Amino acid sequence: MHRHRFPSILATASLAFAVGSQMALAAVPESQSGQIGTFVIPDSDARPGVACTYDAGGPGAQGNDIDIMAAKGPRVFARDRTSERDQQTVGVKVIFQRSVNEGGSGGWVTGDAADVVKKTAFDDQAAKFAERTWLVPIEEDYHFRALVVINWYKPGSVTQRQGTTKQRYVYYQVNQGGPQGVEQDRCLPEP
Repeated sequence: MHRHRFPSILATASLAFAVGSQMALAAVPESQSGQIGTFVIPDSDARPGVACTYDAGGPGAQGNDIDIMAAKGPRVFARDRTSERDQQTVGVKVIFQRSVNEGGSGGWVTGDAADVVKKTAFDDQAAKFAERTWLVPIEEDYHFRALVVINWYKPGSVTQRQGTTKQRYVYYQVNQGGPQGVEQDRCLPEP
């Protein structure tokens, strides 16, 4: 550990070591490869990582159907590779998916995926990524979910990946004129 780190970073790093670098509160891994660093995905029953908004009332609103999905962005640290302060480029891509079939069956297909957003992270200071939203254009009875792909790039590169993880959000806040409850693993087509 670096002596210049703040106590909260020490606690975070200690906890990260205990859980194998993953600091997701509830998000679950879909896949992982290469060398990854520590990350925090805000997603818990008390503070869901994704909001599902129904009856938004704005342009494109679809009656009682889902109108907007918003996924909170993660905090991503550089890999701690040396006894000095390490830095590297990290990238995040949020993927919104819908079920293949109405009713939630048949697997998942991409409904919307943003470009990868890249930032510089340090091993003692996370890069913070903003919330990503999707204006859901679908009126049928599909189910919806969100994933986040986090990339760590080789030091000195912004294109050559060193490691990647894909995590699935677990908790979804239902909003219809205000918070209405929490769903697990998906947004439903109607609240």
